[in-house]
Amino acid sequence: MKISILRQKAEPFCTHLFGLLCLLLFAFLFSISMTSSWLNHEVGDEYVYFEKDSLPRNLFFLVLALAVLAVLARLLQELLSQRKMNLLALLVSALSIGISLYWVQSSGTFPQADQEYIWEQAQLFNSGDFSGLQPGGYVGIYQQQLGIITILRVLDRIAPFFHTEGWHLFQLFSALTTGLLVYAGFRVVTLITDRQYVAQLLYLLLAFVCAPMYLYTSFVYGESSSTAFSMLAAWMFLECLRTPRVRFFVGLYLSAFAALLLRTNTIIIFIAFAIVLVIKLLRNATRRLVSVGLVLLLAVLSPTVLTNSLYGDKIPEGSKPMPAILFVTMGTRDDVTNAGWYDSYSYLQYLDHDLDPLAASEAAGADLAAFLTQCREDPAYAADFYNRKIASQWNAPMYQCIVMNNRVEGPQTALVQSLYEGAANQRLTNFMNLYQSLIYGGVLVFTVLGLKKRFPLENHLLLIAAFGGFLFSILWEAKARYVFPYFLLMIPYAAAGIGTMLTGLLQRTGR
Repeated sequence: MKISILRQKAEPFCTHLFGLLCLLLFAFLFSISMTSSWLNHEVGDEYVYFEKDSLPRNLFFLVLALAVLAVLARLLQELLSQRKMNLLALLVSALSIGISLYWVQSSGTFPQADQEYIWEQAQLFNSGDFSGLQPGGYVGIYQQQLGIITILRVLDRIAPFFHTEGWHLFQLFSALTTGLLVYAGFRVVTLITDRQYVAQLLYLLLAFVCAPMYLYTSFVYGESSSTAFSMLAAWMFLECLRTPRVRFFVGLYLSAFAALLLRTNTIIIFIAFAIVLVIKLLRNATRRLVSVGLVLLLAVLSPTVLTNSLYGDKIPEGSKPMPAILFVTMGTRDDVTNAGWYDSYSYLQYLDHDLDPLAASEAAGADLAAFLTQCREDPAYAADFYNRKIASQWNAPMYQCIVMNNRVEGPQTALVQSLYEGAANQRLTNFMNLYQSLIYGGVLVFTVLGLKKRFPLENHLLLIAAFGGFLFSILWEAKARYVFPYFLLMIPYAAAGIGTMLTGLLQRTGR
């Protein structure tokens, strides 16, 4: 009997506890976003710099933005049926693809740094040269890149049919997935709000005006596309929990598989899926939930199975990937402009220990222990370090979307040039500063409502993923780009929170 009671109370207890944690997190993020920002100063400098914001000014524009959203929601709510709402979502998704394609074709950006390395390796692999997998080779050290390299290999093969380069096809592919991201997010909002019109409308508007979502499509890496497939997987997962159909199970498998193949770190998102599933299984272990778990497990394992089958016999026995602790220790370093950001520590440490994972791990562990000792002896420094590390990632409203695409070798339109270094850049930065506060504030409202209304655990699915991303960003090497996918996952919850708040205000005013 006691075990049965514990099982019944596990889900509401975990939901309430998570709601409290989210309340603390988003109260913090919202407050710092209203009083400060971390911004890039030059296109060629990827570091972000602290700037103090005007709280009265931000409050004024935030209230103004909410008023405009309330008026728009009121006007559109009377015009759109649920069927028309779905058509509107498809239209907004199509427009998002159009803007993304325009950006890809007009930005004139070329791959650089890791983008260029994975593209070069894809070409070499296709030519039969797998030397990059040798000890000390780029892919030998960073074997987590094998998934996206495999995709680039396919694009390299078909690129001649389109008279272009494979990396450019990847940019176009990322642009197409923007529409998928927007529409899947709309379906997530529909499910977690039980088809609340205002929340659906607000989501479409908020997603449509998220500028970095478009600007990252020219970045030849997995941030854009993997997040789109993660959002699709969330939609499929929620559908499987509520109205299981074969098409939803297939969609869950394919979308999770694609997301993980494109970007290994999306495993954090799927750990959130697993957490929800385990807690629900604890309460009621139905055949449906077990089936969802098996599909999810198969999807998570499939990318590794694929890359092992393609490259397992080509990786020399002595070629070992860089140990994770090197990235964790680098995330504690304070010798560059931003706390915990990349400073070559991981790579140099690995080379200094002759690519021996055990020796490098021991050295990194010693450095990590020294840092933790310093934090214990000087709590004020520890608080300052982690404040700077967190804020430089989570309070950077542009999320490095311009500076990460700063290798421009093709022609740019006047608008794109202005977005890079002209007046449009400043206007966009100001807009995103307000937009970021609006999203954090909307999620904060959602968490408060969740505590009052006792939403089911699955309604917090992507917030659990974002919370996991927050914890990961504290531990790992830091960069604002790394947290941008989690920001995209928050937009449905911001829309739900703001939508419920505005609906309540409109009902009270009798409008």
